[in-house]
Amino acid sequence: MSGWTLITVVLVAQLILLAILLLPMPDILKNSVISVLNKLQKPMYLLLIILTALVGTTTVDMWREERNYQELHAATIEGTTAPGLDIGKSMLLHNLKWRAERNFNLVAFAWALTAVLLRCHAVLSRELKLTADLNQLIIVHKALEARVGQSVINSPSAVKRADTRDEKKEVSANITVAKDKNSPKISVDASVKKDS
Repeated sequence: MSGWTLITVVLVAQLILLAILLLPMPDILKNSVISVLNKLQKPMYLLLIILTALVGTTTVDMWREERNYQELHAATIEGTTAPGLDIGKSMLLHNLKWRAERNFNLVAFAWALTAVLLRCHAVLSRELKLTADLNQLIIVHKALEARVGQSVINSPSAVKRADTRDEKKEVSANITVAKDKNSPKISVDASVKKDS
């Protein structure tokens, strides 16, 4: 397998991963995809470094082939080369220039896809963490509501009702959250004190 075939295989694999990441999916499937990407994260950073070096190399190669092609083209226009040799050399330089441009485009696209995949992985990991934290806060909020007997989060209408009754309530809560692999364990101690 040649190096450019390997780059093409990497491109196809990256496109498949990106398509999977961009599709809407349930949290269970999203968790498994993120765990696979967590395992691939270090190799992807290594791939990004290698592709950065290849982008530099192919840029220099493309610039050199373009310069050679333009020098031959300028010499042909000036008439300083033999007409019979121009066609073969021109085709050869044109093919070399095309190959250098193709190599640059392949490597640059692979580099961009690697950067996009790493960013999508970071965003999805953060989203899963925030979703888990939100679910945990919802559980804590429901436990507090059940313990206190009213909504812990005061809406403007609830505050207005409390002000018109001239009744003050002091709610104190002690929340303990212990994380477990399957579900969080929550204990809530709450007390309500009424002042007149």
